[in-house]
Amino acid sequence: DLDNHFDRFINNDNLRLLIEAIQNLNEIDKSIMFLYLEDKSHDEISEILGISKTNVGTKINRIRIFLKKKINTQNHGNK
Repeated sequence: DLDNHFDRFINNDNLRLLIEAIQNLNEIDKSIMFLYLEDKSHDEISEILGISKTNVGTKINRIRIFLKKKINTQNHGNK
């Protein structure tokens, strides 16, 4: 669950890694993540960005996978 994954990012280093990973996203994916992190619903994100609700859900799942891989790579590289 993305919420549980983000709950682990409570210290500045981990928050920095999350922000850096989000910055690597394209503009639409970045927008989706920031809206998602603002607790916007799939319906709200769909309306704001002009894409289907199904597309929002699909993109969120793909973004989650990308962010997890990116963050895990960064964490392992820093140890």
